[in-house]
Amino acid sequence: MEGSLLKPAFQLKDLASRVEGDLKAVDFTVAITGAAPLAEAKDGDITLIDDPKYLEILHSSAASAVVSSTWFEGLAIPQILVPKPHEAFASICSLFRPAMTQSERGVHRFASLHPSAQIAPDCSIGAFASLGADCVIGAGARVGRGVTVMPGCWVG
Repeated sequence: MEGSLLKPAFQLKDLASRVEGDLKAVDFTVAITGAAPLAEAKDGDITLIDDPKYLEILHSSAASAVVSSTWFEGLAIPQILVPKPHEAFASICSLFRPAMTQSERGVHRFASLHPSAQIAPDCSIGAFASLGADCVIGAGARVGRGVTVMPGCWVG
């Protein structure tokens, strides 16, 4: 791992090794500083593509690398090929978004909760989050600051 404590960076070859993937790249030392969904990926991010129908979005993305189960000819960015891309991407994401600490768990005092909402004891509900009637927030889930969970929805 390279980078500072606030913004970790990993070499692409190390990420490929972590997920036992086949790295297809010219430069195996590309620094990856984040992981993001395809539509949100920026320079330094690795992303995921699980269907060729998203190739056009990937071509216009600023992502620095991609995880996939399929080799896509002509991509300008490195590709990590794995049999189960969602599992591999989740493993990579965990490097950039570590598990919650005990102090992060709980309901923020400025969150708004409907009395019928069910909340697991080890989840995190951020400030100004709003949970509607009959919501279920499962074990380990995070509801971020300002997020609205509509009535009847399940998270986690």
